[in-house]
Amino acid sequence: MKERLIALQVYSVRDAAEADFAGTMRKVKEMGYDGVELAGTYGMTAVEAKKILDEVGLELVSAHVPMDQLEDDAVLDDYAATGLKHIAIPWLTGPKTKEELDAAIARIRSVGERCKARGMQLLYHNHDFEFEKIDGRYILDAYYAEIPSGVLGQRRRREAPRVCPQIQRQGPHRAPEGFLGPEEREHVRPDRHRWEEGGGFRQVRVPPRGLWPPGRALHHRRR
Repeated sequence: MKERLIALQVYSVRDAAEADFAGTMRKVKEMGYDGVELAGTYGMTAVEAKKILDEVGLELVSAHVPMDQLEDDAVLDDYAATGLKHIAIPWLTGPKTKEELDAAIARIRSVGERCKARGMQLLYHNHDFEFEKIDGRYILDAYYAEIPSGVLGQRRRREAPRVCPQIQRQGPHRAPEGFLGPEEREHVRPDRHRWEEGGGFRQVRVPPRGLWPPGRALHHRRR
């Protein structure tokens, strides 16, 4: 069993996947990737997409699913039927007030609980606006403080400060206590190579630019 599994985020090659999902997945496999994170199913059900991944030999490690779809039980059932263990909120418009923050927390918690009931761990893909503060607390911290870890799991992004200037202005941001668990998921941008948290960075494989546009993300999973 591999110590680390490298998976490509299909969003990185979304145009190619839209045109030819199976052919694009074969190319991803030929590049040496172990798996993928879905970002849509390109006119198929999640079960149908998983069948193609199985045929190609790629592991489905997680999926980005829009929040409105995550609130649909039929969508959750479809992803759960693939055996998926991790499913991520890719975007949730940032709250501006305490009332909006409370509503967002309740919404995420509800989805997380329904995912958990189906054997899936909900993850959250943050952006720069979650590092705004409401009542003196970062929005991202509020999400993880108010939602149990068993309902909303950890997902860590690693990017150079120039990619997220809002984070740079705030200075180093440490995750809440207990945020990093044994089933850690890391979202990394390999061409943003100046990350030095903990004294260094991990080199990751970069596929040819002909298929993978600069700045797109891949994932590695610690096993």
